[in-house]
Amino acid sequence: MNNETLIKFSQLPLDVRQKISSREYVGHIEELEKRYNVKLSMPLLMVIVGDLDKEEIDGYLVENFQISVFDARKIKVEIINSVINQLPSFYYLEFFSGKAQEVPNTPTVLAKTSQKTQADSSHEHAEIILNAYQGDEKEQAKILEEESRIRDKAGENVGALRKEFYDAVQNKNAYTTIAALRLLALKDDIGNFLSEDEKLKKFLSMVWREEYGDEFADGFMEDTSSAKCAKAFFRYVLESRLGLTEGHAARVGAKLSNIYKRLGKHEYSHFAYFDMEEKEFRWMEE
Repeated sequence: MNNETLIKFSQLPLDVRQKISSREYVGHIEELEKRYNVKLSMPLLMVIVGDLDKEEIDGYLVENFQISVFDARKIKVEIINSVINQLPSFYYLEFFSGKAQEVPNTPTVLAKTSQKTQADSSHEHAEIILNAYQGDEKEQAKILEEESRIRDKAGENVGALRKEFYDAVQNKNAYTTIAALRLLALKDDIGNFLSEDEKLKKFLSMVWREEYGDEFADGFMEDTSSAKCAKAFFRYVLESRLGLTEGHAARVGAKLSNIYKRLGKHEYSHFAYFDMEEKEFRWMEE
């Protein structure tokens, strides 16, 4: 098991740890593991401590185990309904980037909130944030289907994956583009992509020189792997090329941040945050 995940779990409130370790929940997880022949303890703990969004359990299972998309979705639904939603409160919000508000005896809830927010309303706020983060169920299902299709087609060939991305952007196919971006992020290939594709690099430099100024464009040409360049790239693709609203695009950015967090690339884990007052995702400002 991941030591960092276990350390985070050990720091959770006692009632949460007791609930997760109870025979009721352990027995249910063991039954699912036997039925589908897959280990579920790690993804469950990752959700609890905030290293994995609960709506991405199926993607994690497809990515890390030999399991079908159909079975992965069934497992996700059972885990969410029978385990996660039965917890005393929501304690798995660490994937949201922003200025943290400390709540006594609980992990940090990372979301920008107004000063009037109090601990006794954190459950309500958590539900608002989670619902916003999850987005449309049909959209998420389409993106997952496209991820599976691209993964089967491209395999470990990064060049083929990049081509899938280019084709999707050219056709303005949002589901396929987002799926390809997620897979590129999972391979930690965005920096390499921007550096190795000279045509794309020069084009983005021209666009960003006009958009953000000479300093930003020159910085991009010198170091394409910086987090601010990755965020600018995601925003350009999602908003300028696909036409998504800022809120929709920033929500995708928050999910991409979560992927990088799982990879241990914490400098890439703060692309976007959820604005509680506006009830929308926003891109983090530099």
